[in-house]
Amino acid sequence: MCRLFAIYGIYDQWRSAVLDFCRQAETGKIPPGAKAGHKDGWGMAAARQTDGKMVVLNRQLAPASIEQFQKTLDPITSPPRNLLCHLRKASPGIAVSHKNLHPFFDGGWTFIHNGTLYGAQSLPRNNSYQCVSDNSDTEFLFHYLLSEIMVKPEHQSIPESLAKAILKMTIDYTSLTSVLCCSDRMIVIRHFKKHPHYYTLYRCRLPHAVLLASEPVRLKGHYKDQPWELLPNHSMTVISGKHEIVEESHAIIETE
Repeated sequence: MCRLFAIYGIYDQWRSAVLDFCRQAETGKIPPGAKAGHKDGWGMAAARQTDGKMVVLNRQLAPASIEQFQKTLDPITSPPRNLLCHLRKASPGIAVSHKNLHPFFDGGWTFIHNGTLYGAQSLPRNNSYQCVSDNSDTEFLFHYLLSEIMVKPEHQSIPESLAKAILKMTIDYTSLTSVLCCSDRMIVIRHFKKHPHYYTLYRCRLPHAVLLASEPVRLKGHYKDQPWELLPNHSMTVISGKHEIVEESHAIIETE
């Protein structure tokens, strides 16, 4: 149970957007009956300027603070093309530990997730993916999705493979809402079974960037009034491109 934030492309006021997202550690919506706050740690990753590879910027087990976010962003001299941020609210039974902080990295992909999976350790995965967490349900999901990408038929696209992987899951979960990112694309999933007012994911389209957030953040400059759109449930969006941002139409994850 978490808050997500991502940027694909170049947005000149990216720092202020990231800092505004930080406030959701205190103010973010919570599921019914849950304790207030997303204070079980935070993490941030961004694309390197040299090769576009996603690397961790910081992971802290302490609750997110503007001071720590600012300290993390200060060394970055120009807007990163890809950026992922995550505020954690630990799912029941999943350890509050540094090893369980998002984003997770493997196989050239970076992953953040909002939701709880039950029995996630039973999800099949390729033996090449070794767990580094304290039995995080998110890491099990991540490795399952990557394994499905590895064995996809040549004619099948990665989004098609991911949609099929989700459909054939037999374990229960609250939400698979997540962002899967590599150097040249970002795959955005909003797919939940309950609590529609909590498992939200919004998109804001700018001329040279797409922003995603569990809850809209305040934008500055020319884009302060730019609208945020709620992504539909059971949907997948693929964002790619370098000089021109290309956003594919929603690929609906059909439910049986």
